[in-house]
Amino acid sequence: MRKVVAKMIFIILTCGFISTLVPEGLVVQAAKKETIVAQVEPFLIDNSTSKHPQITYQGSTFYPLSEFLTIYNGKLYIENSKASFTLPLQLNNGINSTPYIDPTKIRPIAKQIDFKETVQAEAAIIIENRPENIFFSKNSNEKLYPASTTKIMTALLALELGNISDTVIVSEEIESIPFDSSKAHIRPGDVLTLEQLLYGLMVPSGNDAAVAVACHIAGSEKNFVKMMNEKAMEIGAVNTQFVNSHGYHDPDQYTTAEDLAKIGLYAAQYKDFLPLVSTPTYRANFHREDGEVVVRNWRATNQQIRKQSPYYDETIIGGKTGYTSASKHTLVSFAKENGYDYVTVILQGHPYERYVDTSKLFERAITERTIYNETNKQRITIENLNSTLTFGNKVLANYEHIFMYKNQLYVNENVLHRFLDEVNTINKIRYNLILPMLKDNLYLHNGKFPLQFRSIHGIYNHRLDFFQQKEKDILSTALSR
Repeated sequence: MRKVVAKMIFIILTCGFISTLVPEGLVVQAAKKETIVAQVEPFLIDNSTSKHPQITYQGSTFYPLSEFLTIYNGKLYIENSKASFTLPLQLNNGINSTPYIDPTKIRPIAKQIDFKETVQAEAAIIIENRPENIFFSKNSNEKLYPASTTKIMTALLALELGNISDTVIVSEEIESIPFDSSKAHIRPGDVLTLEQLLYGLMVPSGNDAAVAVACHIAGSEKNFVKMMNEKAMEIGAVNTQFVNSHGYHDPDQYTTAEDLAKIGLYAAQYKDFLPLVSTPTYRANFHREDGEVVVRNWRATNQQIRKQSPYYDETIIGGKTGYTSASKHTLVSFAKENGYDYVTVILQGHPYERYVDTSKLFERAITERTIYNETNKQRITIENLNSTLTFGNKVLANYEHIFMYKNQLYVNENVLHRFLDEVNTINKIRYNLILPMLKDNLYLHNGKFPLQFRSIHGIYNHRLDFFQQKEKDILSTALSR
């Protein structure tokens, strides 16, 4: 059992010579120096700023491995044939597990660019990677009506608080929606998964699906709306107020282009969100309360994701439309290019010009970013390593490009993703693996639980640090069983 865990948490750097990875980086003998022209910039990991920069050259991006060890409050080093990797266990629904790192949340903190452009909408904005990185804005703090772009917040909360595999029995409260609402055509008592409901929410823009989602998550739409407003404040959308979950016009429901961009960027962090707003058609099979099978074929309201539309734009990876007579035509769209995430918002636009405005802003932003990056590269000296990087018994990098820069070990994004995939599997180790092992081998020392095991280079210490008393209590209870 101890050997299993050892394989899962230990990294070995094999270079054919003795090397040392210390908390501040890796020192390797006999490395070959090379001067390159590269883009060097800080980056974000799940909204936390990195200590060391990412480096991009020859079409690849390289990351300092130590940044991802730090996330786990642990340090890895190889010195005098001994290594230590300290890894915390965090409370997760009563089960101790490690945090999960989503590779899609690793993105550069790009230098701000701004440009002038002409758009026909009353308000518009485009941001890159983070809310404060605004490339273009027009009346972006003017309070306007969101219409069905409201549903982005509804989907966000559902993904945050629910599980897409949840079984949902549609509430009778959906009958409260106005008769002229856009609908997914579901009925009270229908039985669907939360995932199906979310597609019914975002593809045909069903107000009935919005209320069904709200009731499933919060018990009632009223309670859910309270949560929507709390989440808006948390995100920083301070000029936004919701009174319903779907966006049907109410004079007291309003937002701004900047606030809606913040909400959109936040929602896009959830891996299940973009599929909801990038799907042109969706077929849902569910059943009525009496068991009758129902089939619904939903078609997206967004013409920029429908290939047969003259407004289709392959750059755009998703979007949500909205319309009421008061709001006019609204649109929130998403694009990704060369590792940069973009969100545009169009408020009080025109039926088709909103698509033209959106494509124009994305094209201009991507062009300006490319020009900026090309003109701001710098010459740096790296130390190339001819080496193999392994994690447990799995090879992460077999003589692929690994190098040192300012005493930090850098690996390319493919190697990093392999590393994160392996480390994140620790999240699946529940007490059925860890606790039986600890029960036989545990002893308490200064509030920590050191566990020794033997590996190919000698004795290594794996320390499981519990920072909250309630976590200690849970572990103690489990161990006493």
